[in-house]
Amino acid sequence: YPQPPEYGWIETIETSIPTVILNKVGNGRVVYFPTQIDRLYYSDHHPDYGILLKNAVKWASKDFSKIEVNAPVSLYVTPFIQKDRERILIHLINTASGPSRPIFNISEVKDVSIIIKEVKEPKSVYLLRGNQSIGYNFSSDRLNLKIPVIKEYDVLVLEF
Repeated sequence: YPQPPEYGWIETIETSIPTVILNKVGNGRVVYFPTQIDRLYYSDHHPDYGILLKNAVKWASKDFSKIEVNAPVSLYVTPFIQKDRERILIHLINTASGPSRPIFNISEVKDVSIIIKEVKEPKSVYLLRGNQSIGYNFSSDRLNLKIPVIKEYDVLVLEF
């Protein structure tokens, strides 16, 4: 509450407003936050909000929880499964740059490692820009790969 600190404490933390509402609809899953968790994470950068959002996305997108990416937070990663074409597209958007807009200088993101679990061995793995082949290690149903450099944007394509 916006008051002097000595009066800013609430007597109880109980409330009728839930923190999160989870639901399953058909084969899908839904996560609803009645409060502004996303806004608070953006404005305050408190790790608890980030963990809450991360766990919600992992739970709701059960297929995508099989993908782990080790990269800076400035790299946006969006997987897209094309079941009819038997491939996975992973969009990689690099937002690391100087503080001004428009962007004049891009800071490259290097050595991005990606692990994909519960997958069969791909026939080909490449980056869409420049059609650059990417080496990988495959063991059982686990695919490990490393992308050397991402400039502004790229798409990792895995064809099965």
